Amino acid sequence: MDRVQTNFIANLKRFRRREGLSQEGLAELCNLTPAYIGEIEIGRKFPSHSVFDKFSKALRVKPYQLLVDENDFEAFDKNELLSQICERLEERIPAKIKEEVMALKNGE
Repeated sequence: MDRVQTNFIANLKRFRRREGLSQEGLAELCNLTPAYIGEIEIGRKFPSHSVFDKFSKALRVKPYQLLVDENDFEAFDKNELLSQICERLEERIPAKIKEEVMALKNGE
């Protein structure tokens, strides 16, 4: 297995878990079989460009983020990643807390 495939597998698993998806959940979002996702994650298969694009969209990442080493910080768009984290947190914050945060931001 080459470095690109190793990076891809690690990133696919990491981003899938970050989104709270099982192999079955990712397969459903991408209109694939869970067995195919499993084959990819153990390195027996590598996705076509169209499947790669489906993964990118389902996992809410830029395509290159699936290929680079996670320690190569220059390759990751940090602002994009932080924005995604903030969006997910805001979705999980109850309305009342959200109101309080907004009030604090506005100096009320």
